Amino acid sequence: MIARIINLPFKRNSVFLFGPRQVGKSTLVRQLLAGEEHLEIDLLKSDIFLKYKTDPSRLRAECEFLAKEKEQFYVFIDEIQKCPELLDEVHHLIEKFGRKILFIQKRLFGPGLKILRYALKILWLPAANRGVGYTV
Repeated sequence: MIARIINLPFKRNSVFLFGPRQVGKSTLVRQLLAGEEHLEIDLLKSDIFLKYKTDPSRLRAECEFLAKEKEQFYVFIDEIQKCPELLDEVHHLIEKFGRKILFIQKRLFGPGLKILRYALKILWLPAANRGVGYTV
């Protein structure tokens, strides 16, 4: 494996991580989260995908439960473009908990910029006004 030198602001802010396939985005996030309290949601796994696709509010319930138990924790959602409904839940949780829950959302480059427009319009712009940043 090639060692990467990168400074992601995810320890301070929620972030979107974009890039082409097979460049090590998920591996990088897993290395950075090693030893940190986190919830990982891999939407490439069909059972996980169906769980959140059929009930996106489940993410809210899980995070609210963890927020009661933890000082701060991370939520890594891999392949968020497969279930854009989760972005509404993420938005709500950021508004409610601020930096207590930090989200890392990984998305591939490619067709379908709808999710990028949504992230910029709904998540990034209001968050920028509160000092919560997103890397896009």
